[in-house]
Amino acid sequence: MSLKSGKHTAIVTAPLNGWFCESSTGTAGLRLPLEITSGECKGTLCEYVGWLSHAALPRTVKTLVEVFGWDRNLDALGKLL
Repeated sequence: MSLKSGKHTAIVTAPLNGWFCESSTGTAGLRLPLEITSGECKGTLCEYVGWLSHAALPRTVKTLVEVFGWDRNLDALGKLL
């Protein structure tokens, strides 16, 4: 089943290939593997990638705060990685 556009409830799952990734052009990214937990797409696996370039970082931080509830605590985040 492909993920349908819209809002979904999901949990972050443990990554198979680490928390970080890199684009084909060398841009670093933060990878969050997700599993949809309710609705029509329940059980679907997908991934959020937040890019860490200078230009993209503000948007990535905004998404982590608004969507994933990150409190901007880098010490706590580092303990998870």
